[in-house]
Amino acid sequence: MDKSADRAALIHANVSRRHALRVGLGVIAAGGLAACGGGHGSPADKVWAPSFAAGRGLVTNEFAQRRPEGEGAVSSPDWTVTSGSLFHDGGCGWSGPIDGNSPDSGSTEATGPAVLRALFQRQDFDRFAMTCELWADEPITTERTPEQDYDGVHLLFGYRSPDDLYAVTLVRRSETIVWKRKAPAAAGPAYIAPPPRHRFRQ
Repeated sequence: MDKSADRAALIHANVSRRHALRVGLGVIAAGGLAACGGGHGSPADKVWAPSFAAGRGLVTNEFAQRRPEGEGAVSSPDWTVTSGSLFHDGGCGWSGPIDGNSPDSGSTEATGPAVLRALFQRQDFDRFAMTCELWADEPITTERTPEQDYDGVHLLFGYRSPDDLYAVTLVRRSETIVWKRKAPAAAGPAYIAPPPRHRFRQ
């Protein structure tokens, strides 16, 4: 991984505790991702920032989410990973080597981050500001993830389920930035474009 990922952490969130909302990060077919985190705020703000250890190792993965009592499962107080693996590397989060397979308990045989979905454990976000620093390699393809325009990095907000969330999509293969809402529907979940001034549904 690019050693620029050793730079100072820059992710922070200003938090109030009125409504149960969740925030996370999704990656589809990016060639590799690193994200650094740390934070500060004014005395009136409630500030939370995930931390990543120095060195390189597994934070948690989808195996731990599916089989928390499984032998060798690695859990995290800060993160839930519902697809792929999340590693720490030099104080930053990292997707790990890219493949499209389901990870084993320690993500040693496979890592699965061709589709990486990592969610903060905290579920009490309401109004917040977040900054982050990302390094994303060129998009790739795997058998699981053929080339699509929406391949890239997705910041997830107001997350209630994989079918009920908001997303800002960055570093897309299509070289665009997209703000969208995924909503349940009778025919199955669908993405829609929220109006320019839109409040998260609470």
